[in-house]
Amino acid sequence: MIEETSEPNSVRLEGEVYAGWIGLKNVAITDGREWMSRLRGLNSKVMTQACDARFVAGSKHLEILARQTFEANTRSQLYAERFEVDFLMRTACEKQIKNALSKAGLSSTVRDVAVTGFGSKGDLQSFFKTVSTLWKRDDSVLGLTESKKKFLSRHHKIVKDTLKLGVRDLFPRLLSERAALLQVKG
Repeated sequence: MIEETSEPNSVRLEGEVYAGWIGLKNVAITDGREWMSRLRGLNSKVMTQACDARFVAGSKHLEILARQTFEANTRSQLYAERFEVDFLMRTACEKQIKNALSKAGLSSTVRDVAVTGFGSKGDLQSFFKTVSTLWKRDDSVLGLTESKKKFLSRHHKIVKDTLKLGVRDLFPRLLSERAALLQVKG
């Protein structure tokens, strides 16, 4: 059961395991792998993933994906061998690692980044504090804007009429459902 914490961008997954996320704006990335290596080196106790923030449909989306990945790991049913790669695949809604990396992974063209971490509450707080001193934190890049909704609708082929249903958090739930069904996708 996920429990809200006092921080707006984190949830308790189980016991002392939390997931947290922040947005970074105007990040200069020359090489995605090197940037990720630097990010992961900031705190070895935090399992970390980062992606193009255009693929994030708000905090609710990241919360649901964190829950899915954690549950899949608990059941030994990850899409990939590594937890953080599974999380990226779910974010991109891609069942092939290569496709997930090319679509939602980091490259020199990505400026706004979503950083997600998994670990203890204290380790996450320390990690995100360090990240925020190295890059410009701006959680607004995680939000679901109209332009992002259009981008994601085109990318995931979501019919416009579906979005008119008026269901709370419909868009992040639709994307999360797609992520949950990657293995049965044709």
